[in-house]
Amino acid sequence: MAFQGEIYIKDGKIKELSEKVGFVKIIQNQNEAVFDNAFAFPGFKDHHGHIVGFGRSLSLINFSDCSSAEECCEMAVNSNKAFNEWIIGYGWNQEKWAETDLPRKEIIDKYFPDNPVYFVRVDGHSAWVNSKALELAGISSNPKNPEGGEILLDESGYPTGILIDNAMELVNSLIPKLSDNHIKTFIQIAVDQLIAYGITEVDDMDVDPNFIPLFKDLDSSNQLKIKVNSFVKAQNDEYLKNKITPKQFKNFNIKGIKFYSDGALGSYGAAMIKPYSDNKRSSGLLLISYEDLLEKSKKGIDLGFSIATHSIGDLANRLVIDVYSKLFEIFQNENIELRIEHAQIIHPEDLKKIGFLSDKGHRIIASVQPIHCISDANMARKRLGRRTRNSYLWKSLMEKGAKLIFGSDFPIESPDPLLGIDALINRIPFSETKSWLERETIDLLDALNGYQSDLFRNNYSSKQLNKNLPADITILDKNLFELNSKNIKSAKVVATFVNGNRVFLNPDYALEK
Repeated sequence: MAFQGEIYIKDGKIKELSEKVGFVKIIQNQNEAVFDNAFAFPGFKDHHGHIVGFGRSLSLINFSDCSSAEECCEMAVNSNKAFNEWIIGYGWNQEKWAETDLPRKEIIDKYFPDNPVYFVRVDGHSAWVNSKALELAGISSNPKNPEGGEILLDESGYPTGILIDNAMELVNSLIPKLSDNHIKTFIQIAVDQLIAYGITEVDDMDVDPNFIPLFKDLDSSNQLKIKVNSFVKAQNDEYLKNKITPKQFKNFNIKGIKFYSDGALGSYGAAMIKPYSDNKRSSGLLLISYEDLLEKSKKGIDLGFSIATHSIGDLANRLVIDVYSKLFEIFQNENIELRIEHAQIIHPEDLKKIGFLSDKGHRIIASVQPIHCISDANMARKRLGRRTRNSYLWKSLMEKGAKLIFGSDFPIESPDPLLGIDALINRIPFSETKSWLERETIDLLDALNGYQSDLFRNNYSSKQLNKNLPADITILDKNLFELNSKNIKSAKVVATFVNGNRVFLNPDYALEK
C-alpha cells in the first residue's frame, strides 16, 4: 500500500505511476516536488467529524486538559473570552477528574454570579450551566423534561446545572448566534488543522442547514482545501424545512442526513436494554421512536440521501438495526447507504441480525471511532460491567459482514488518523499497557482501508494508489508496514495533496524541487 516513486498528475487525477525506491516525486504541469525517504498513501479520510465544532473548539475556551471542575472555572475566568456577556466553554470530562460525579451549578456560581455560563461536555451530549443561565431559560424547581432530554435535579427537586441531550437546547437557544464570518473562520481554522494530519476528506456530521451556503461559498472561491461530505441535521426535519437536497459541487458534497437514536455513555444518555452498572436508576434515553426513524429515513432515501444514525447503547443499536432491516426490505432492489454512527454497544442477538442482513447482500455500514475505545475504556467498564464484552466490536462486526469505516468524532477526540490506526491494531487504553479485549483488534491493512475514501476502497483491490483516481495523497516519513505495530504513532505527515494540489507541507521537512 505504501508507494515510492514518481506520481504523474493531470487535471486533479493520477495519470501514471512509476515505482522507484527511496523517494516520492510528484510531477504536475512541468513542476516537480521530491520527498526523500518518504512514502505515499491514499489520502486519509475521517468518516465522522464536526468541522464547525472543531474550529469553534479551537477558538473558544477548551477544558480538555482540566483535572477538576474548579480548574475549568479558573480557566474560564482567566480566558477573557466572554461572548455577548455569555461565557462559553467546551470539552470538560468529569471522568478525568478525582471527583467523577457530574459537576453542579454552585461551582460555576462562585466564579460567575452574574454572567450566564454554558459549558459543553466533551461528548457534546450534556451541558453544565450556572444559576444565571437557568434563570434566563426559566428553569426552576421540579421542571418538566423536554422530550428526548433530561434536566438533572438535586434531592430537593432543584436543577443541578446539568442538562442532557435535548434539554441543552433550553439554554443553548438563548445564546446569541455567531455571524457567517465567524462560522467561515471556524471552518478554515478546522481545515488547516485537519490537513496537517494528512486528512484529505471528511464526512461532516449533523451539519446545521445554515452552514451549507457558507461551505458552498468557500468551495466556489477555492478556499475549501479538503473534500467535505455534509450529513445535514434531520432529527426535527431541519433539512426539509430548509429545502436541502443532495448535490455535488467541487470539493463540497451534500450527501446525507443525520439522526440520533440516543445520547452518550459518559452522561448516562446512551439507551441501554438494562440499567447502567454504576447507576441502577438510569437506562439512558431513546431520542427517537422506531416509527419516526423509519418514516424519516424513508423520506430521506426517496430524496436520494444516505442515512446516518448516531447510536451508542445496545437498546439504541437494536432500534436502528431493526429500522435498517425494514428499510432494506422496502428498498430491496435499490442501492441505499445506511450507516450506524459509533455502533459502540451491540447485544449478541443484534450482531446476529447484521450477519443475517449481510447474508442477504445488505451490508450495514458501521462508522466507528477507534479512539473512543481507548479513551473511554475505564469509564465504559464502570458504566457497563460485564457488558463491555459487547462493546467496540470491530472484528466481530467485520466477521458479520458489516462495512467498517473509521473516523474520530473530532473535536471530541483527536482527528489524527495515526492515533486511530494505533487504537485499531493495538487497542491499548490511555494510561494502560495491555490490550483491552484484544480479540476485537484488526490488522493494519483493514485499518488503513477503513480510513480511505469510498473511491479508493471500492475501485481497486490492491489497496494502493492507482491510475485515474483523484490525486488525494498523504505522504508520510515512514512506511507503516515496516514499523512495529506499537510504533505506528511515530510516523509523521510530510505533505497532503487534494486533487493534486499540495495543501499542506510539514515545515520541518526539507522539500527538494
